[in-house]
Amino acid sequence: EGIEVDMTEVRTYRTAHRDEWREAFGIMPSLNDVVLKAAATALAAHPALNAALVDGVIHRYREINLGVAIDIEDGLVVPVLRNADQLSLGQVASGVVDLSARAKESKLTPQDFEGATFTVSNLSSLGVDWFTPVLNPPQCALLGVGRMRRAPAAVGHEVVVRDLATFVLTFDHRALDGAPAARFLVRLRRLLETPESWLS
Repeated sequence: EGIEVDMTEVRTYRTAHRDEWREAFGIMPSLNDVVLKAAATALAAHPALNAALVDGVIHRYREINLGVAIDIEDGLVVPVLRNADQLSLGQVASGVVDLSARAKESKLTPQDFEGATFTVSNLSSLGVDWFTPVLNPPQCALLGVGRMRRAPAAVGHEVVVRDLATFVLTFDHRALDGAPAARFLVRLRRLLETPESWLS
């Protein structure tokens, strides 16, 4: 399933809070960090997606451990950001910086790859508009994030230029129906389109 997300407000919100975030976190969270935090928040409200299918039995995880796809010269690696729903935005950003740095230096350990309950793959930096991500069993769902692009959109009765991105959710139909998957995407879109409601 896919959904188009208007990223204009969250991009503007991030820019407006640049100095505040740098002072509070010691780092400037990227838009992908915001997406990761939003995904963890949405998963907390939709636990059916934070699950595994093992030997035909569905197991729902208590922890939300995000597999974060990172592009390095040898390809994509997917280390784990643990307890992402309990992390502040600054902690998410710092965690991703740490994982990315160690990935590029080939210093990730086997433990860094264990325990992911849901994966987010963001190929926006590669210029990909949208893609269908491949599941990482036994996880039941994986989110693919395409690049943000400037495009005309209807806002009320006017057509304006907005920053749009396509999000695609791949999920295992043996463990999950389309309706809960759609509700997760709708909540994720609402979070990203109203950043002041949860990032402030």
